[in-house]
Amino acid sequence: MKDYFDEAPTFSNEFFRHRFRMSKRLFLRIVDDLEANYDYFKQKPDARGALGFTGIQKCTSALRILAYGNTTDINDEYLKIAEKTTRDSLEHFCRGIIDVYGARYLRTPTWDGLQKIYEVHNAEHGLPGMIGSIDCMHWRWDNCPTAWRGQHTRGDQKGPTIILQAVASHDLWVWSAYFGVVGSCNDINVFEQSPLLEEWISGKAPKASFYANGNYYPHGYYLSDGICNVSYFGTFHFWQYVLNFPNLDSCTLVASYFVLRDLNHNEKMHYFDHMLVLVLCYVIAH
Repeated sequence: MKDYFDEAPTFSNEFFRHRFRMSKRLFLRIVDDLEANYDYFKQKPDARGALGFTGIQKCTSALRILAYGNTTDINDEYLKIAEKTTRDSLEHFCRGIIDVYGARYLRTPTWDGLQKIYEVHNAEHGLPGMIGSIDCMHWRWDNCPTAWRGQHTRGDQKGPTIILQAVASHDLWVWSAYFGVVGSCNDINVFEQSPLLEEWISGKAPKASFYANGNYYPHGYYLSDGICNVSYFGTFHFWQYVLNFPNLDSCTLVASYFVLRDLNHNEKMHYFDHMLVLVLCYVIAH
């Protein structure tokens, strides 16, 4: 507590942000929200009658694991927290982040939100009607069981992976994440299983029209990389393939590649349910 949360802390707010990957103000807000919603994060007497760990200590333990990818027994030296308590804190923290913030930060944009996204992408990249960038990332699964390694391994990867498909807008808001497809699939296979496609087929996809080159389009589009086939996805008015984007000059074409970089800002982590919780926690916190 004296290092970061005392009235005269040992380390400055800059050190806090560097080590916790977020500002102290945001961290304390998360602690307050988790304490208000979950009894686990409230300080209570233990079996001996002594007060247990505070919400700040438990959240600090969880964030140390998330920020550095450490093992769960690493916090016993610094925080004096047992391995099991660290593991439990991590589990409750990740599920708490999803329950408390998921509906707000991992959702489909509203009509007003889409209009703002259109304006920003058009101003920044000259791409009218662009909802965001869509791409797939392989997360290495070092502890994959031997019997499953074949279906989770693709030739261009060094080992078993699980695929995360995400959609991000210009401000790096990742508002759609689909995780759990085996690593042997390509981007098109992942999209065919994705809830995004189901939304478009069922008519639940975000509707916000736009004009480009004097033409009216009822829906926006997601910018993708070269693996996606325009003719295949053209039925759903869903993707725009960077290299075949119509009526773009060379400068705008180059700019579209830079937009794809907006998506590549995430990290790594063990078993389907736990991995999904960790990944969604990363995405929401991001």
